[in-house]
Amino acid sequence: MDQLLSGTESFFTIESATYMSGFAMRVSWNAFEKQGEGIFNWSILDSGLSALKSKGKKASVTMFSFQPIKSSPTNSSLLDVIPHPSWVQPTQTYYGIFKDAPCRPYPVPWDPVVNEKWFQFLKAWARHIY
Repeated sequence: MDQLLSGTESFFTIESATYMSGFAMRVSWNAFEKQGEGIFNWSILDSGLSALKSKGKKASVTMFSFQPIKSSPTNSSLLDVIPHPSWVQPTQTYYGIFKDAPCRPYPVPWDPVVNEKWFQFLKAWARHIY
């Protein structure tokens, strides 16, 4: 089972997937540091990994700097992207469209502010899990 965790849904039920030996988890930066810089909530990841460990399951975790979301409640194929936590203020942006979503500003991949905050987050995540 592969599920995107946005920080609001409940974690998957591993009891219903006894045939699986592990799970690939895709999680976003925004799910863990949305309240403000350096304010982390690791509970959704911790509870998921703990549940998997208790059932003898393996896990892989992929951390994204962006969060895909449905941009329309009536059309599940319409996606948008929350590129980073809202408190991060990029210095350089471009206007882009992700699939059929509205055009809005996104940080350029080399934005120094976003990259600095992203690397600080990754270091905090590494300290948390090790």
